[in-house]
Amino acid sequence: MQKNMPLAIILLAILLTVGCTPANNSTGQPPAPESTRPPADDPSPNGVASAPLDIGKTEYIHRTSNNAELKQRFFDEVDKKQAVRWNFDVMTTEGDPIHHTLIYDPAQSLFTLTIDTRDDKFGQPSVTEKSCKQYKREADLLTDCTGEQKTFGLFGAPLVPLTEQSGLAFIKEHLAAYGDEVLTAAPVASIPYMKDYQPAENYFFYQATIKEEGKEQTVYFAIEKATWEVNRRAANE
Repeated sequence: MQKNMPLAIILLAILLTVGCTPANNSTGQPPAPESTRPPADDPSPNGVASAPLDIGKTEYIHRTSNNAELKQRFFDEVDKKQAVRWNFDVMTTEGDPIHHTLIYDPAQSLFTLTIDTRDDKFGQPSVTEKSCKQYKREADLLTDCTGEQKTFGLFGAPLVPLTEQSGLAFIKEHLAAYGDEVLTAAPVASIPYMKDYQPAENYFFYQATIKEEGKEQTVYFAIEKATWEVNRRAANE
């Protein structure tokens, strides 16, 4: 079975524990319908002296997206120490939106993420909030987060150019972030299942040996150069 590693892309499919799994994205579909339910209460991190700059909303609809450039703008404002707010909806496979609001508070150097699943008709309705201390650009991860899950992978392509080495760094960071001990990881010329990744020149390929729950295993990755889509395959598939 093929696994996608969300580009927050997932890029690894371990980002949200909701009833339905949002899919990853790229660009170019008509806007998704607005929510029929009012959004969750606006998060108000302690210490924000004024309302953050609201840059708008991105919609991630399977392998496409609308307003994907807002992700870059959000982190540009973060780099300028500007209080900023970014909303993004992630569509489930059934087409229901999972609402996200991400706010950066420069006074505390803190990210606050609110996840609202109340419009997911097949999931458990909830509104949850977590705070994260860092954003790792090379891995597209919020890290040092409150709650049981200490990391959160963002959706869409990472904000770094894709090269063979940046793809390798992304894979190693994600494996480590989600509890796998990385024993070896390196680019390779080909992997099993090559028929699924054609033409081969459109991908970077990697092989890693990891220790997962005490057991060593080999895993393979194919990253599509045009989209940053990360595909993970186990050696025993």
